[in-house]
Amino acid sequence: MEKYIDVIEWVYNIAVLTILIPASIAVFKWKFLNFPLKMVGLLYIRGFILGTLSLYYASINDSHRYLYYLSPCLDIILMTLLFVSIFDFKKEIKWVLALLCVIFIALMINDYFNTKNASGGYLTASETIFVIVVSILMLQKIVLEYKSGIYKKALLWIISAILIGNLFALLIQALMETFSAYSTDFMQLCWYLSSPLFIVITNLMVAYGFYIIRGKVRVK
Repeated sequence: MEKYIDVIEWVYNIAVLTILIPASIAVFKWKFLNFPLKMVGLLYIRGFILGTLSLYYASINDSHRYLYYLSPCLDIILMTLLFVSIFDFKKEIKWVLALLCVIFIALMINDYFNTKNASGGYLTASETIFVIVVSILMLQKIVLEYKSGIYKKALLWIISAILIGNLFALLIQALMETFSAYSTDFMQLCWYLSSPLFIVITNLMVAYGFYIIRGKVRVK
């Protein structure tokens, strides 16, 4: 495997950087986006910035542990804002969701300063599950709301991509320990071979979602 590791890592790095495609389209069409789509745009702009930083730190063999904590915190805030904007919840529910975000961020900060793990572990998994649940709920609402021309709706493609990406991330988190116990090299091989495919597919789905926007998108 060692003689192929450079090629595998190069392919993975290129896949990570494909997030620039949806991020760029979101910036280009920013004035046409409603609030939910702007939250997704920020989600992918954040992904490009943190992904680039992560690759840079890896190239100089520097620790970038804080990114493993910062990314889920930003994700849960933006996904909660997206969730609330699509469902237009009552104030009480909005406050409950805001409180959950605050608790999650507080736990992440505590974990960061009191452990030496590379990431928040179970906290990161809980954030992934949260994103999966709200993505399913949002997709259900979109499907029920638009009875025709649903495949022309940007949020359908975008939220589907977010759901697929997080389902894959949850699967990887669940299998990582098992794979590592069997063989660290085997775990790395599985990660580097499967991740680029899912990363590229989901990024292209989001890019397509932004691309099909031709004019101002209404909230409702």
